[in-house]
Amino acid sequence: MSQPRKIGRRGFVKYAGAGVTAAAIAGVAYYAKDSWLPYLEGLQKPSKPTPTGPTPTGPTPTGPIPTTLKKVAFDYSPKFQYMLMDPELAAKEGVKFTNMTEYEGEPKPEVEWSLDSQTVSHDWNYSTKLIPGKHSVTLTARDGKTSEWAGVDIEVDEYGPDYPKKKLKVPIKGIVYTTAVVQEFYQMPPTEDQMKEHLFVIKNELGCNGIRITGDIDEISYKCAEMAIDLGYECIVLSPFWINYTPEDTVSRMVYFSKDAEKLREKHDGVLLNLVEEPSTTPRGILDDSPSWKVRTGMIPQKYKDPRWHKRYQKFLEDLIDASKHFNGKRLIGFGSWEWETAEWRDLDIEIVGDSHYWYPNYGDWSNPNNSYITHMNSVRVFGKPYYITEWGSCTYKGAWERGADAWRDAMSMSAPYNEEEQVNAIERYAQMFNNANKVDAIFLFEFWTNQSFPYAPLMYEIIKPEHSNSWSRKKAFHMYKSYVKGS
Repeated sequence: MSQPRKIGRRGFVKYAGAGVTAAAIAGVAYYAKDSWLPYLEGLQKPSKPTPTGPTPTGPTPTGPIPTTLKKVAFDYSPKFQYMLMDPELAAKEGVKFTNMTEYEGEPKPEVEWSLDSQTVSHDWNYSTKLIPGKHSVTLTARDGKTSEWAGVDIEVDEYGPDYPKKKLKVPIKGIVYTTAVVQEFYQMPPTEDQMKEHLFVIKNELGCNGIRITGDIDEISYKCAEMAIDLGYECIVLSPFWINYTPEDTVSRMVYFSKDAEKLREKHDGVLLNLVEEPSTTPRGILDDSPSWKVRTGMIPQKYKDPRWHKRYQKFLEDLIDASKHFNGKRLIGFGSWEWETAEWRDLDIEIVGDSHYWYPNYGDWSNPNNSYITHMNSVRVFGKPYYITEWGSCTYKGAWERGADAWRDAMSMSAPYNEEEQVNAIERYAQMFNNANKVDAIFLFEFWTNQSFPYAPLMYEIIKPEHSNSWSRKKAFHMYKSYVKGS
């Protein structure tokens, strides 16, 4: 964390549906004293008679006004409030500290910069390169009578492996960003400042030009999309994750969501709408009627051969597509990696083929350019629509690669040891298969982060991990994905 000491900070985003507004007002007594001080001083002093002769005057002051400190402060860049500082920026480009001390008179106050308790500069501003680890930076100013100081603690992330740059033959390099999944997953939303920093890192550090925004609080997803538009993302996929709703409630909600999504698309034509991810299990009542998503996915082997579910499934897709007609941009559906979750692509009135495409061992040797994972991607191209892989990735424990989209179950049980190399190898293998396919138009790695405090959280799919006190560091997989440069 890098929060300046002696400097107050406030800022939290208002979220619709929360029903709570927080406000803080400080310094009323101080404000009143300053406002009323001239009047109070006048009451305390007896009035004097008006002089009848000329008013005597003293000599007019000449010379400079003595220096008087008012407030010692500084800012710095690059600044990371919620993630540890990027080690590449800190070591190669350095950190710039800008003196913002307020004072009256002249000359400027004398200043002293200290880094980790060692005096390093007496210049007004200061720049330095920082190595990984925790650092303390202090600015002291003196006006000849008094001295004041301000300081900040900065933690630089550990260096990631220096993976060589590689070409990714995919025009849209994206990632999944979860805003909040309160239902069942208890994933709380980020603050507005936190979300802004995450989106900056994803675009400027990871080199992504696409983002799939998912969550179950619509207003937060809209805000995130607005930020992504402002930051210049090329492709922004709105992807609501309304787990445990009935198909009917999901369809009704899509009517309103598509209208709001259209307002965002009018600002940026790169805004797309993913109607549903994994449509057979996300709503309850299609494959299974259990109110729990985790239970429903566990019932797949017993349920998917029942012919009755397919009729419900097909009707749900048709109703959902019809409900989204208020959105005038491109739409998709992120179909799951399961053999039964298929669709008649030519008959579906959507513009993009979406595929939640995880690796499983039954696909064959991942390094074989003719394995079933790759031939599946090639077969989808025959429908003449853009092909987006809406979800892929790996958990962070030994053996996760073999488990594909089901790896989260072992992660939650914490039955396997934490292993970042497993996730690194998975990303490299996926990228090689994407490059070997005829053409993939967009990929969205699952996922950037999770705002959960469960002990198994570091074992999951995220490429950053919680460290301490609302601070996240980069996993090795972050650096591996960063090493792939998008192309065509």
